[in-house]
Amino acid sequence: MEFLQSLDKVIVDFIHYGLQNSIFDFLMPKITALGEAGIIWIIISLILISTKKYRKVGITCIIALFISLLFTDLSIKKIVQRPRPITLYPIENALIKVPTSYSFPSGHTSSSFAAAWVLYRSMDRYKLGYLGIAVIMAFSRMYLYVHYLSDVVGGAVIGIISATLAMVLVNKYFQRKSQL
Repeated sequence: MEFLQSLDKVIVDFIHYGLQNSIFDFLMPKITALGEAGIIWIIISLILISTKKYRKVGITCIIALFISLLFTDLSIKKIVQRPRPITLYPIENALIKVPTSYSFPSGHTSSSFAAAWVLYRSMDRYKLGYLGIAVIMAFSRMYLYVHYLSDVVGGAVIGIISATLAMVLVNKYFQRKSQL
């Protein structure tokens, strides 16, 4: 376990210190802000819900986001209680307000992958764009020194599981509804 923690530290240090530049210093806080409370994904979902053609996809995204929240912030983080890198190894001039919640798993990453996976599986246009946004969101969390690689990998896995559960639930609901 110590080896994995050391590897996580080396990777997050490389991303934060090794890739540090003024462009990322400007962009990464803004990207992370879009993921606060899943706001970018909620907006996309609401836009989809407002159209008849994509209403089911939007509803599925909202449910996936809710399941993701249940898995991450409301359960696993409280059980694991992993301190953030920025908490264990304070840095000067943090680019964002230091979060007070625990590190594992990344909620930003989980919500991003939950919605992005639904969109990837359900929409023909911009499939890779949605996943790209989720990957950039995950990267921003490491760049800002608030998550380790294992936090974002765990978040991505939980997001995909959340999306899959949401798609199964919504599909069963709509199948049942159409049979009535």
